[in-house]
Amino acid sequence: MSRDAESIELVRRYYDALGEAEWEHLERNLRGRVSLEVHRRFLRRFVRRDGRVLEVGAARWSRFLEHEVAACAQPGALDGGTHILFAASRPG
Repeated sequence: MSRDAESIELVRRYYDALGEAEWEHLERNLRGRVSLEVHRRFLRRFVRRDGRVLEVGAARWSRFLEHEVAACAQPGALDGGTHILFAASRPG
């Protein structure tokens, strides 16, 4: 196996393990199963059949926004980009 193929296989195993751990987390208890069902319903309702989803779940996104808001609040800071503007313009 070539060095590139080995690297690809290592990355594949890493992300497969993360995916498996996430499934186990979602199926472990009632809270996880409810969370999974809520996500499935949102996906069915808002994502077209030919659409793709980059990530399901808001925790990482929320932490990113908190970081951006804090960074933009610093004296002399430049706008953190369109992410905050987009999130601020979302209803709800």
